[in-house]
Amino acid sequence: MMGWFCKATREAKREIKTKGSSNTNVRRWFCLPFGTGRSSNSRIWHDPSVSSSPHLRPIRQFSLAELKRATHNFNNILADDNDNFTIYRAQLPHMEFVRVRRTNLENRGTLEQFLSELKVLSSVHHRNLVSLVGFCQEGGEHLLVYEHVEGTLSEYLHDPHHPGNPLSWTKRLDIALGVARGLSHLHAHGDPPIVHRNMKSSSILLNCKLVPKVSEVGLSRQMTEGTEQTRETQGYLPPEHYATGTCSDKSDVYAFGVVLLEILTGMKSFDRERFQHRQKVLLVDLVRSAYNQRGWRTVRRKVDPHIRNDAYDSSQKRFLQIAMDCLEEDRVKRPTMRDVTNRLEELVQRRPSDP
Repeated sequence: MMGWFCKATREAKREIKTKGSSNTNVRRWFCLPFGTGRSSNSRIWHDPSVSSSPHLRPIRQFSLAELKRATHNFNNILADDNDNFTIYRAQLPHMEFVRVRRTNLENRGTLEQFLSELKVLSSVHHRNLVSLVGFCQEGGEHLLVYEHVEGTLSEYLHDPHHPGNPLSWTKRLDIALGVARGLSHLHAHGDPPIVHRNMKSSSILLNCKLVPKVSEVGLSRQMTEGTEQTRETQGYLPPEHYATGTCSDKSDVYAFGVVLLEILTGMKSFDRERFQHRQKVLLVDLVRSAYNQRGWRTVRRKVDPHIRNDAYDSSQKRFLQIAMDCLEEDRVKRPTMRDVTNRLEELVQRRPSDP
């Protein structure tokens, strides 16, 4: 018989008490089932709401000492969001590379974000969703361990010095399709269905084979109506967010449409430097303005020069139409991610070869 051991650290309890939270589910998320004779490395994180899910899989519980060694005492920084978390490159025994995200508990809401990420990635699995390797909750630290990736789609598209830049048109199509499949899986197969709410090119990770992995799944579920916009989310939020503060699966569709424009143009979703050149700061506004003039013929001038080729003209025109449908201001008119995935699959099947 499997018994339940609730691992709630003093720091976590203090954090919850400080916020005055009365939500008992928050504490239940720390519950870990232990099988007879299992080592600590085979502990499985558990939440009662998903305990019956056939997709629940074991994840490893690391010790703080293990992750300190793997990150060289938290020195191999890959990304740093001072308000919420820091991401480190780590190497586990047997030469396995991973990414470790260290949560900043001083910021309000990050504990719940940590728990939500742990919950979602333990119960939802797909080739195009980032895989959770394990976690650590010890000595006041809350860390998540992910599979290793080479970088973000944002880096590949916008960093001219990135070794993977520029991406070919066929690679961009494959990436767009992979992200669509990952989002579609969240919407259709989450238990309950999951809305990402924080889709952007920097939350799309690429492995060494350029297979896209949607990340920040659990973090995004914690966004609320009062969440302050960050520099990264500007340019991805749909009109209804500004009007009512509401989010839905169609919010993800809109944000994905923005990502498609980034893939097509190579431009950032939000760029203040464009204002200096008398251009619109938001990529959506920039492309929509061109689209409203003469459709594809005007937008074609905005296509990334690295992939602007007559051989791709038909493919890119259809790609743009998918993006514009995702960006409908009336969310009711936007397609579902399943519809978007089907259209991209058809486009990939008919794509021309790279010259």
